[in-house]
Amino acid sequence: MAGKRRPMDVNLSVIDGGKHWTKDEIQQRQEEELKVEPPKDLKAPSWLSGAAKKLFKAYAVQLLKFPAGMVSELDTGILARYCDCEAAYGEASRQKNAWLKECAQLLKDADADNLAALNECPAYDVAKGQVDYWIGQMAKLEKICRGCATEMGMTVSSRCRLIVPKVDPKPEEDPLAQLQRKLLGG
Repeated sequence: MAGKRRPMDVNLSVIDGGKHWTKDEIQQRQEEELKVEPPKDLKAPSWLSGAAKKLFKAYAVQLLKFPAGMVSELDTGILARYCDCEAAYGEASRQKNAWLKECAQLLKDADADNLAALNECPAYDVAKGQVDYWIGQMAKLEKICRGCATEMGMTVSSRCRLIVPKVDPKPEEDPLAQLQRKLLGG
C-alpha cells in the first residue's frame, strides 16, 4: 500500500535507496510541493475556556518557533482541541483527587472491625464510583490529547518523523523576464 507523499529531499532519496530521480523529476516534484506561509501569530478561538486559552497562547509561541512552513493558521483547530482537552484533563484529575480524599477519609473514619461493612456504605460506593468515573474521563481525554499532540509534532516521536519543507529566501524570477533582459541588453 502506498503511503503519503512526502516532500522531496534529494539526499534522502539517494540514501534510502529509492527511485533514481532525474534532475528534471526532482525539480518538477519540488515545484509541485505545497508552500505554506508561516503565520505571525496564532489566535485562540473564542469558544476556549480561560485555562485552555492560556495553554493555547503558550503552545502557540512554542509552535511558531518550528521551522518556517511547519505551522499554519490551519492548525489552530487542532491546537485548540488539544488545549481544551488538556484543560479538561486537569479538571478531571482534580475531581478524581477530591473523591480519592473522600474515600481515604471514609476509610480513616471506619474502624478496623468495620472495614467489611464499609463496602456496603452508600457514601463509600458513591465516592468509589466517582473515582472510577473521573479515571475513565481522564483516559478518554488523554487519548484525544495524544492524537492531537502527535498531529502537531508535540511529541518526541512525532517530531522525529517531521519532514521540514525548505523555504526559498527569495522567489525565483520569471524566466520570460530574464530572457527579455538578455535580449534587450539590460
